[in-house]
Amino acid sequence: MAISAPDKSGVVLPTQSTLARLLDSAERLELQPYEDRTSTLPLIADMPTPGRITKETLEPKLGIVRWTLSNGITVLLKPTDFKNDEILLSGFSPGGTSVVPDADFINAAMATSVATEGGVGNHSQIELQKLLAGRAISAYPYIGELYEGVGGNASPQDVEVMFQLLHLYLTKPRFDSIAFVSMRTRSKTSVRNRSARPESAFSDTLAGILSGYHPRRRPFTEDTFDRIDPLRSMSIYRDRFADASDFTFVIVGSFQPDSMRPFVERYIASLPSKGRREKWRDIGIKPLRGVIEREIGRGTEPKARVQVVYSGEMKWNRQSRNALYATAGILEIMLREALREEKGGTYGVGVNAIPVEHPRGWYSMLVSFGCAPERVVELVAEAFAQIDTLKTRGPTAVDLAKVRESARRENEVSMRDNRFWLNQIQFHVMHDESLDGIVTGSNEFEKVTAEQIRDAARKYLDGKNRVKVVLVPESTPDATGGN
Repeated sequence: MAISAPDKSGVVLPTQSTLARLLDSAERLELQPYEDRTSTLPLIADMPTPGRITKETLEPKLGIVRWTLSNGITVLLKPTDFKNDEILLSGFSPGGTSVVPDADFINAAMATSVATEGGVGNHSQIELQKLLAGRAISAYPYIGELYEGVGGNASPQDVEVMFQLLHLYLTKPRFDSIAFVSMRTRSKTSVRNRSARPESAFSDTLAGILSGYHPRRRPFTEDTFDRIDPLRSMSIYRDRFADASDFTFVIVGSFQPDSMRPFVERYIASLPSKGRREKWRDIGIKPLRGVIEREIGRGTEPKARVQVVYSGEMKWNRQSRNALYATAGILEIMLREALREEKGGTYGVGVNAIPVEHPRGWYSMLVSFGCAPERVVELVAEAFAQIDTLKTRGPTAVDLAKVRESARRENEVSMRDNRFWLNQIQFHVMHDESLDGIVTGSNEFEKVTAEQIRDAARKYLDGKNRVKVVLVPESTPDATGGN
């Protein structure tokens, strides 16, 4: 017999005599042979009555077909020849967990887990897995903060099964109390183990600071799962998917639109429609203001992790986003050369730009790197010096050429990728932007000038709203220094 357990204080392992008693009691149990119960029922017992496609238009430059369905749903189809065995689908509607009060947030956040653990329709999760064995298919529902929806992918020969599964998830969720208890037990074990990892304290501290410690941004604990009311979770789940009239579906991949017509009419156009036009709600997370620095001492491994986040208001338009992304690209080159190549202080540096439109125009610029604890002060100071240089002088012609070439190569690859098209169509619909931006965006990015990047650095890296969080070993004294 072998036993494994988390390597942390407070874990009590069973004694040899306890294990011997367990083995002895197990040998005396009277067990019945396992019965492999495979459901003989079809995936959908009662086929839905098809709806209709009431309008069809074409975006000729993009090769996108737009269908309006009899229940109000919009479907955007992008046939491609990128991969002959892949069809991707996404469906989404505004609302999400934002529309429920704070008192119901936990139940809303866990609603899809509670619903899907029980299987779907007439099938338990185990029966469903057996029924789908050997098929290249995935289908799932989700309830995010601002949107709820579904996603899926399948090979062309299994695409109808994907549509059937998605229809069932939206109309016939299945609650299983035993499956819920099992899920809750696993989740509590997972968060218990997570809390012992130094990286968890690091990420939780950063998330708390950036959200103003909003209750909806608190990390889940074991107590969180004890507070779930599964029946309330199921009620919220059903409400979020009770009216599909404001849904948009996007389908991308190896198909011709006419081949999708019968599936869309039967499984999407038949979804319930009440004419409810919803919008997400601003839940009141106040963006960070001011300069905050934290040092976290956790673990014993002799390494440090540094993350600096700049944030502030920004106008939501393509020009601002392009300038933000270009600034991040330039800064990453500068920091990589300074911190890794010249000082040999880190294996890598990451700079990520995150623009957000909803609920308000806002941006975050994240600078991340790892290093030895004793070099944190030196390397953070060098990073700030490089940022000051960018704000003063702007990018060099060489670095600007590198960023443009990298974006050009990435775009060439992306334009032949189904997932890129799915995500971009969804993005442009959610933000009410013209789909033409999918193909014109790269040209606009290449027009960003050195002066625009310098000005963007002065604006987005002004340091008025900045968080610095450093993770060091517990025994490291005063590792971060000042700024």
